[in-house]
Amino acid sequence: MTKKKLVYFFTFFLFFFLFINLFYNKIMTSLGFGYPRTSFFFYPQDIFADFFKFIINQNNLSQHFTVAQGEKGYPYITPHLNFSYYYQTNVTLTPTYSLISGVNAIFLKLLNPYLVYFLNILLFLIIFFFQIKNFLVDQKISCIIFITSVFSYAVLFMMNRGHVYSAFTCLILIQVLINCYLKKNFILNFFLVLLAFSSKPTALCFALYIFYYNISFYKKIIYFFLLLVLAPVFYILVNEFNYFFLGNIWSFYNNFENTFKMHSQPIYYNQYIIGDAGLAFGSSLWGLVKIFLRSFSNFNPHIWIKITFLFCSLIFLIFTLLFFLKKINISVFTYTLVSYYILVSPISADYHLIVFFGPLLLLLKDYENSNNKDLYIVLILTIAFIVSPQHYYFTEKFIPEKTILNPLLILCTNFYILIKTNYTPKKIQEN
Repeated sequence: MTKKKLVYFFTFFLFFFLFINLFYNKIMTSLGFGYPRTSFFFYPQDIFADFFKFIINQNNLSQHFTVAQGEKGYPYITPHLNFSYYYQTNVTLTPTYSLISGVNAIFLKLLNPYLVYFLNILLFLIIFFFQIKNFLVDQKISCIIFITSVFSYAVLFMMNRGHVYSAFTCLILIQVLINCYLKKNFILNFFLVLLAFSSKPTALCFALYIFYYNISFYKKIIYFFLLLVLAPVFYILVNEFNYFFLGNIWSFYNNFENTFKMHSQPIYYNQYIIGDAGLAFGSSLWGLVKIFLRSFSNFNPHIWIKITFLFCSLIFLIFTLLFFLKKINISVFTYTLVSYYILVSPISADYHLIVFFGPLLLLLKDYENSNNKDLYIVLILTIAFIVSPQHYYFTEKFIPEKTILNPLLILCTNFYILIKTNYTPKKIQEN
């Protein structure tokens, strides 16, 4: 199969799953069913909520934005955004998220709030387009991949929730993968991984990019451990910058005694990680394990979440060893790396699935040079499924099929990589 045909198949698969879900939603609406069977998005009353609520909470702007209904002038946000739930200690964003919210808060005081939001989306799309275009080079394939990606469930869900923070984080991680594949911008990648860690700490696994560059082994070890040491330092520095210059609500320096209590986020931990809030819109392995464990009356979630983390890490360790031994190439390894990033997080909301477009680009770029095209085809078409909606809610607990299917499919494809790596004749294995 040629690359162009494969791109057409990817586009067909993604739009097929999208239209099937939309058709199902339309049928359910005509039959009188209510949400969630009428949409694969979040609650309708919470549209764009993550964008506005995070900014208002993190920058202490509640009074500034709760303009009485009917009053004129900006800033004004529609009444459907309920701020009463978002107390100042309820949601503490990671430093990079706080940085984005702080910058947006400046413009939010001056412009129409929705204009500020759509400018963020426009900036995301522009950067994403040029990432694809500059990497794939082929203009027609680049345009097809970009348009298809914009209509993927992962991107649409991000826009619906207003979670531009995760979108920009995914762009950072995709750029790390592109730079790594091209063996360019080593120092830039070093900084980008630090920035991504300050956004989502599990992104530290992308530090493995260091070992793909053509530098001495000793330098690789030094840079790797230097990155591990600097990551928490950079995390704190970005947080303090946000506090002193952008009006963030939290400072390690000024509130050191309560730092660990504040950042343990008991409300978030109990409601989302241990509880079921947000379970319907996630693809982490812990979400799947939770659904399975719910069938047993006695289980300790605090222990099982650690077991799930160790299981994911053990599998990823195997792939890391295979990568070091050059049994799998960089394109296939990035699929495994992104899989680990999604599966290992206790909460991995579906807007984080945008990061799967990173390995998609690398697999397409490397496809014609591959001696194992069957594996590439399977991974590329799997990505089409992963970033598509499967929200039919046939179960009584209103958990969409995607919450179960995504982690299972990601695991299965990684095991398929293991099989192809170990049982494919050496003459067709890739260097």
